[in-house]
Amino acid sequence: PTELVTLRVIPFPPVAIYWSRTLWEEAVGKNYAIEDFEKDRADYGELSFPYFTGNGLILNGKSVAQLLIAPELLPSQNLLHLSDWGQGLKFTFPYDAASTVLGFDYASQEEWQLTVLNIDIILPRGRNQFVGVVLYEGPAKEFKLTGPNTPQGGLFVDNISYVP
Repeated sequence: PTELVTLRVIPFPPVAIYWSRTLWEEAVGKNYAIEDFEKDRADYGELSFPYFTGNGLILNGKSVAQLLIAPELLPSQNLLHLSDWGQGLKFTFPYDAASTVLGFDYASQEEWQLTVLNIDIILPRGRNQFVGVVLYEGPAKEFKLTGPNTPQGGLFVDNISYVP
């Protein structure tokens, strides 16, 4: 007798998410561009959009954003602080570049959302966090960070890393 065999194809996931910079770097290598905001001047004034960072990232949206120094939250010099209330801040890679890898350090008291290629990734709250993404369905030219529509302490972001 002949048996009917049904194969179930499980599609490859469109994205891999890393919560450790070390593991992410092992997967993608260390040959990436980085925006660490060290070419930008830190102060408590709000950024005007569109804002071009020192290394060429373009920030655009209705969020409130500042460049600050807060080593108690992330072990770095300058970093970006966002308050959003559901508006979203878009980050566009410099010089019309596209990337299949993206990662950054962050700290927040609330959960935030990272959106890249219409894929929503919830960022858990905490200090000294990292999220890294590898896209398998093609490169992205931008990503978006969106905060909760409630009172918030904001999101601190630094060392945005990508391979153009």
